Amino acid sequence: MPGDRSADSRQTKPYLGTIPRDAAENVTAMEWARYLGREFGPTGAINALAYYRDIDWISERARRLMIRHVRGLSLEELDRVNDESIALDESLDSLVESPFERHAKSLEYIAKITGTDVENDLLPLRHPDEHTVR
Repeated sequence: MPGDRSADSRQTKPYLGTIPRDAAENVTAMEWARYLGREFGPTGAINALAYYRDIDWISERARRLMIRHVRGLSLEELDRVNDESIALDESLDSLVESPFERHAKSLEYIAKITGTDVENDLLPLRHPDEHTVR
């Protein structure tokens, strides 16, 4: 898969080991920090990052880098309404307007930074009867 940074199609833990130094990934990381700050508040964003580390979505190193981004947000960035937040993948549509929607959007940001596809990452989590042959 073009842009896939994993060694193979199976993800290893943690999903996001670090924030690449590429400009595009840093822009996405800043967008994610603003999203977390707006959705959870600064303290809640830091708690969410700890949770993502605990469930192996991100590494400790990625968590520390993201905390720096969150702590660097201005009050204006935290208050700004942004209609350009990342859209959920079709495979996550069932989470829209659920308590898990905000975390699903975080997973989308993580996937964008790593250059992977959320739907492929979710296949192992589905019930075996739901798998489709492609």
